[in-house]
Amino acid sequence: MHVFVNYMATYVLRLRYEVLNGLILILCVTGAFATGNNYTYIVFAVVFGFIGFVLKKFGIPFGPLVLATVLGSMLESYYIQTMVTLRGNISGLFVRPICVGLLLLSIFFLLMPLKRLLKEKGKKKN
Repeated sequence: MHVFVNYMATYVLRLRYEVLNGLILILCVTGAFATGNNYTYIVFAVVFGFIGFVLKKFGIPFGPLVLATVLGSMLESYYIQTMVTLRGNISGLFVRPICVGLLLLSIFFLLMPLKRLLKEKGKKKN
């Protein structure tokens, strides 16, 4: 079985890019339709494929966007839970030491790129 799979894999890799891209497109459209037997999923696949193309064209990394998509709903639910627990009083976050520590770490990591940018500007002036 493994010999057959290896042979087929080498055959597929020998295909021209035009043929290989066509096969990948057919498999993606078929998979999108088979997910829910609905043409809307094909439209979603095309739209997100176009978005991915634009992001790649402008050099925007995919990792942070995937991470935000995966963790965004969790963050929202925990934020709502925190606000219910604190009865909408956001100052309750600054009372607990671990919250203050995490907030300071977040601010520090958010300001690090700014520090690097200022350091690079200083080197360019010299």
